[in-house]
Parts: sequence; structure tokens; C-alpha cells
Amino acid sequence: MSGSGRRAWRAVWVAALIVLVTVRPAAAGEPTSPWYDDVPSSDWAYDAIHDLWSVGVTDGWSVHPYGSRPWVRVERFEPDAEVERVHYAVMLAKAFELTPQGGALPYVDVPSSFLIYGKFDAVPWLVAAYRTGILPDGRTPFAPSAEIERQDAVAWLIRALGLEGYARSLSSSDVDALLSGFRDGWQVQPALRQEIGAAIRLRILRGYPDRTLRPRSSLTRSEAATVIYRSAWVRLEADPNPFSPDHDGIADVVSIHAHSLQNGNLAQWRVWVEDSQGETLRTLSVVPAGASRVVAIWDGRDDAARPLAPGVYYARAEIRSYVAEPRTSTPLPIRLEMKRLDASLHPSRVPPDTDVTILASTSAPAARIDAVTPWGHVALHRSSDVGGWENWWASFRVPKGVALGTYAVRVEAVFTDGGRRSANLTLEVVPPPGSTPEDYGRQRLPSVRIALTGADPFAP
Repeated sequence: MSGSGRRAWRAVWVAALIVLVTVRPAAAGEPTSPWYDDVPSSDWAYDAIHDLWSVGVTDGWSVHPYGSRPWVRVERFEPDAEVERVHYAVMLAKAFELTPQGGALPYVDVPSSFLIYGKFDAVPWLVAAYRTGILPDGRTPFAPSAEIERQDAVAWLIRALGLEGYARSLSSSDVDALLSGFRDGWQVQPALRQEIGAAIRLRILRGYPDRTLRPRSSLTRSEAATVIYRSAWVRLEADPNPFSPDHDGIADVVSIHAHSLQNGNLAQWRVWVEDSQGETLRTLSVVPAGASRVVAIWDGRDDAARPLAPGVYYARAEIRSYVAEPRTSTPLPIRLEMKRLDASLHPSRVPPDTDVTILASTSAPAARIDAVTPWGHVALHRSSDVGGWENWWASFRVPKGVALGTYAVRVEAVFTDGGRRSANLTLEVVPPPGSTPEDYGRQRLPSVRIALTGADPFAP
């Protein structure tokens, strides 16, 4: 490709990703090597490369440009070269502050001592990225020296951001709709469709002006540095996620941890929650401090203290600097759930010696649902998911010869986060068809019979 053609592609690729403000460099730490002599201040990616270099994320080659003067050595980044898979993986590991780890990799084409740039051992960084779940599984070769495709670069970034769970939560129809907005969306590798769909949904990936994604094209080193910079310089984590502000003392609030690679010249943090349209619902924190990390707590309410409906919301963070324009994080999806249990008996009026079915539904994932009847304990079975609700069922038999009257059946759901919800149901035992209470031994209970006595059968 010609130099002018590459420059055009480079500019379009940057526009295809999430739009964050480009800033002048602010040194945040000690660089690991001298500055690169092939990245002048006029380079379109200078800010991203320089900022990452300042905190030791980027690496380059040491070269002797003058054969007659071997004592002269310079560092080069090679910004226009296609980035190799191993170089991109190491940059990701460093940008997301992983700790290099010992041990072996499952990739048959990565030897135990694999040097990059002719001087650095890449394996400890690759092991850290692999164990964190960023890199693909080891059933296929890693091809460390091959050029990385854009779809792989975006998928690895989604995993590094901790968004793989969100990507997996997207339905097939959601992913199809997101990819169908691009003329070449069908070219995305099937195994990566959900990650690419998540990147589109979160506006990390915008596509090109001609409505293409070009998922199988390569990525230059400048583009790789810019993509990582815009996603890792300010980032968020949430715990727990999902959370349930239903005042049961379990996961009632979510802690939003905001972090920046920049550890100096910070004037202010701002953390907020917005909806899918980008409208701010709650401003959580405005911190006029120089800390590189802040924690904001969200209770599921908006700025007017009104509880928000269950659904997915998005946390964002912004840092303001004394020497740079504001920089903003990518959106972090946070799921707000309200734990609810609905249960019923079918039928609810039966004669003795009859089967009764318990039907239950939960609005959030349940670990188990149990019921206590006057005649024993019943464990419900999960049957299906419909519209975000889990459906459960079980059957029990009303004994033959039981006294007529009204009985209590208690159903309790234990949610995956440990929360509990219960429902008290009423079962009426009536005479068999064609008979009367007098025909049935003149047995009629005057009131509800509560069979739930003694210790709580649901207690852990």
C-alpha cells in the first residue's frame, strides 16, 4: 500500500473507534527506554504513543543507524509497520497493569523463551494475558509473529476491559442486528461475533464511513497504540455487577472503581451513570484530587433520588488534568436487578389423593427454589428463561385420606448472590367430586393449618 493510502486508512480507523479527545502528553511515570526517533511530535499518533511510552507500556527496537559509529544507538517504534500479535498482546498486558507470571503457555508455537524486540522475554506477559482470559484458548497455534487482524484486536480489548460477560449476555438476535448495520459484518469470525457486537453496542467500534468494519484487515503499530490508549488510560470496574438495590442487605449498592494510568497532574475526577442514549442519570463523584484511583458508590437512584427501573446502565469516568484536555473512559455496563419471586399452585383447590404443581418465576438468577408443604419438602426444577425471568416447577401429591381444609405452602428462592425471597401460598383440600363434607367423614378444618413449625427448613 502506498504511503498516502496507508495514511488515509490510518485516519479512518481512528475515526472508527470510540471518540475520545486527543491530548498532549502528560508524563505519568518513568519511561523504560529513550524516546523513539521515528515518532516526531507532528505524527498523528504522537500523543497516544508518548503517553503510553511515559508509563512503560510501549516498547521498540534498539538500532545502530550509523554503521561507522556503532556506539550511537537510537530507539525506534516503527509506527507504520503492521503490529504483530505478540506485540499487541504485550502492550495490552502492560496497559492493563497485569503482573508478569511464570509458567508455560499452551501454544505449541511459542517457545518458553520468546524474545521480542530482540531483548525482552514476552512469555511472562503472555502467560498473564492468557490466564486473565484476554488471549484465545490454546487449542490452536498463537502465531505470535503474524499480523493481528482488527477483529482479534477488538475482541482482546473487550476481554481486557472485563466486558466478556457483557458480550456473552447479548442474544444472537442482538448480535445479528448490530453486525447487520455494516456491509461486511458477516465476515466477522463466528467465535468473535459477540465481542465485536459488544464493541459496537458500547461505541468502542464505530466502523468506517462506507459502512464497513473490515474485520480481517491488519492493524499498524500506531493504530494499536491509539486503540489501547483510548481504552486503557481511564477505565472502570464495578463490584458487584449485577447488583440489586432491594434493601435486603445483599448487593444493595455497587462500587465503581475508576482508575487512570496517569499518576500526576490530575486536577479532577468525575464519575457518573448514564442510560443507553448517553443521558446522565446520576453524577456520583466529582473529586478535586490528584489520586490515580477513586471509588464511587451507586445505590440505583438518579439525581432526584428516584429508584431506577431494572435494566442495564452505563458508568463513565472522566479525568481533568492541569496539562491536558479531559479524557473519558469507555462505558462500563452495570446491570440493575430487582429480586422478585412469583409463585402459584395448580390447581389450588383439590380433593385428597391428587397431584399439585408448583410454578415459580424469578426476575434474577436463582441458585435454587424450594417449597415446604404440610407433607414434606419439595425441590423445584428450572425449566426455561422467558423475557429475563427464570421459570421453575415441581409437583407433590396431597395424601389420600387427608382432612379437608386449608393448608399453607411456602416457596422460597435463594438467588445466586445469596439473597432470598419467599411466597406463602394457600391450598384448599375439598371433598372428592360427587361427595359432600358429610359424606367425607364430616371432617372440615375451621381455619388455616400452618405446617411450617420448628427450625427454618431453608436456613443454611
